[in-house]
Amino acid sequence: MLKSLATLSLDEALKVLVAASVTVTPNPFPTVVEAHRERAVASVLDELRAELGLSANDRSPGALGRLAGRLGSEISRWTLTEEGARGARRRLGEKGLLSLSQYKIVFSDAFEQSFPGVRKAHVEAVIRRPDAFDEIKERGAVIPTALTFCQERGDGANRFYWFVAASRAADTLSVQTALMAFANEVHVIDPQSPMSVLRGIAETYGLPVFDGPAGKRSFVEEEHVDSVDGSTLLASGDRRHWPPFVLGMLVGPSVDGGGYIAYAYAVDKSKYGAALRRHGVRTEG
Repeated sequence: MLKSLATLSLDEALKVLVAASVTVTPNPFPTVVEAHRERAVASVLDELRAELGLSANDRSPGALGRLAGRLGSEISRWTLTEEGARGARRRLGEKGLLSLSQYKIVFSDAFEQSFPGVRKAHVEAVIRRPDAFDEIKERGAVIPTALTFCQERGDGANRFYWFVAASRAADTLSVQTALMAFANEVHVIDPQSPMSVLRGIAETYGLPVFDGPAGKRSFVEEEHVDSVDGSTLLASGDRRHWPPFVLGMLVGPSVDGGGYIAYAYAVDKSKYGAALRRHGVRTEG
């Protein structure tokens, strides 16, 4: 047990550890350490830096990674101490107070049915250490909480961007989507915006299957619709001639009636799969 936590209750120690981890890892929500915990958080970080042999002003990626890992181990030890602590962790996760390094990551059926060439370890790395992340939440609608992430990898001709989307329930993130945008094929206006990366992918490899006031398109960032059933947005006509495509959307009822749709995309599976293979990513189907 860390000496700096010895006099604290289980619940308070867990809150201090989570607050400390927020200062060294990306967090899905802007969080400020509460004033009455600042001293305890500073003591924990000072103790860990001394234990790991890190200087007080070392905020290099390697140092922050070691601190995050050690804090994660300590949080795991505390949360596994009693069943009640597990409940506290779930409550913190539901409120978005866990750092990205502390969420459990699972992969949904939708992900499993996509391209097997995408490695889960790579997707987990994007979630743990993204370049940018965002929460999809509309005040005027009842939709599941979802987080989107992006990360730039490689350089020159090998540069590409990840887009990952996951739904959140308590302390678990369920990965729904993981797509890659290759810089030599996809125009990404803002690499620090998950939605910009997704838009570039949809506009490059997408099918114009969504029909609305703005006409047919392959990507809908957000839109209020007449029906909660997102499939009503699909363009009319003979769908039997559409090639296989990957469809994703977040949809729910609006509080004032009708529905709300967000990050809806339709990517032509053949075009996207061919792009993966051109860049050395092995796929099936």
